[in-house]
Amino acid sequence: MSSLLSLQEENRILQQELSRLEDLLAQSRAERDELAIKYNAISERVGRLPARPHKSTRFGPKTHLPSISERCRGAHNVPVMETSAPGVLGLVLRDAQSIPVPPPWCSPRCLLFCTVAREALSRAQLEAEVARGERAALDEALAQVKALDSENSKKSRELEELQARVALEEQREEESRREAFGLRRKVVESEAGMEATRKESLMSPLPCCSVPGGPPPSFPIHLHPNHPASRGATEGEGTGTPGSSPDPDAATEPEVVRAALRDFLRELQDAQREREELRVQVCSLGQRLAEAEAERDGAGARALQLQKLVAESEEGDGGGFGVDSPRLLGFGCCKQVSSPCDEKMSMVKASEAKLEEDKRRLKEGLEAAESRGARLEQQRQALEDELQRARLALGEQQAEARVLQDRAELLQRQRREAERSSLRLEKDNSALKKTLEKLAREKLKTQEDSLRLAVQKGRLHRSLGTAEQELAEAQKHIQVLRGDGAGLLLGLAAAWGDAGARSGVLPGSFGLLPTLGPPSARFWGDPPATHPVALRQEQAAQEPRCHPSSI
Repeated sequence: MSSLLSLQEENRILQQELSRLEDLLAQSRAERDELAIKYNAISERVGRLPARPHKSTRFGPKTHLPSISERCRGAHNVPVMETSAPGVLGLVLRDAQSIPVPPPWCSPRCLLFCTVAREALSRAQLEAEVARGERAALDEALAQVKALDSENSKKSRELEELQARVALEEQREEESRREAFGLRRKVVESEAGMEATRKESLMSPLPCCSVPGGPPPSFPIHLHPNHPASRGATEGEGTGTPGSSPDPDAATEPEVVRAALRDFLRELQDAQREREELRVQVCSLGQRLAEAEAERDGAGARALQLQKLVAESEEGDGGGFGVDSPRLLGFGCCKQVSSPCDEKMSMVKASEAKLEEDKRRLKEGLEAAESRGARLEQQRQALEDELQRARLALGEQQAEARVLQDRAELLQRQRREAERSSLRLEKDNSALKKTLEKLAREKLKTQEDSLRLAVQKGRLHRSLGTAEQELAEAQKHIQVLRGDGAGLLLGLAAAWGDAGARSGVLPGSFGLLPTLGPPSARFWGDPPATHPVALRQEQAAQEPRCHPSSI
């Protein structure tokens, strides 16, 4: 945009300069027309001057004119021709572009007039040359003005086209942004889904590992490689972001834009060089125009001086010229001067037509150059816009790459954390496997112990049953023995009483009965609740004491 503004400023400056040149050209044309009008008026006034008759009595028209002619021919070597008109001497010059030198017998005023006319003719020739050059320069300036106008119109059209292209590119960029936003949203959604599945896969084996208060499983836990927890790390490693792979179009587009921009910069430098040359030409034309204006002012001053001299010559009387023949000679010289001036004017017009043709060709060339420069400027602006868009796209891609790189680093950190968590889970799993194996071994051992205890319990139950049977039999036998022992004791007591009565000895003298104690307490007491083996042993120990034979 800065280059476009600078070009618009330069175009405005060139338009101002061209308008100034057009004004100067119009002024110079008006002054040239004014000078031509003044010259025509002077020529008409000189042509309207009357021819006066000879009043001098010293010289006759027939006798003195040959001598005057001879004197003029001998003194100045100028060919003259006598006329048959009374009192009129016409001079025919071989060189149409030179003014004849007046004879020495002419009056000083006539000599001054001829000299002024000669100088005016030479100055008119110089002014014609200067005017021709000025006309060519002005035509060239007009051509440049028209070319710059056409360039301005082309640039305005190109600017409108460029604005339309910018609007179209903005629409495309907006569409691409919307597409990129949609893709980015899809990527975020996919990443969120992947993250959710990864978290679910990481959290899925945890409930199996920690069951508070539950019975331990009777089989070891083995994670299959296709389990989600084992797939989480591989998914974290294999999952790639969409922006990780470089886009070949995004990599080649800046190179193409740079190459086109280099070509366009070369063309732009050529166009700028041509524009600088045109500026130099415009400056030189301005200088030449200033010089032409100065010369025009000088020519105007000289024309005014010549007009004053003509007015003085018209107002003056015949006494100032001396004789009528020299004055008529001066008038003839003025008429002869006017005819080559007319021819020069026609030549100037022809040269002006040629200069117009040259101006038209130069104008066409300048228009072509300006159109080429405008086209190059438009291409440069388009390439600058494309480069700016490419830079913006590259910046966005770099930003997206940085964001994706950050996401990749985050995913890598998450993957490393997942790997560490998977390692921890594997360690926990191995520890759980070991504990489960230990628990299984302990369970087997407890099962073996329980089986042994069950066998021993059965064996004890059987032995207890037999012991109970034996105890019942022993109790029955004891009851029998109790009955037999009571009878025996009663008989024994009776026998002892009879024997003591017979012998006169008391039963307590021997101390047997107190030692034996009451029979009910000794023999018929409650048996202690002991083991059947102990009961049998006690019974075996008591049986010899209770048996009468042992006594």
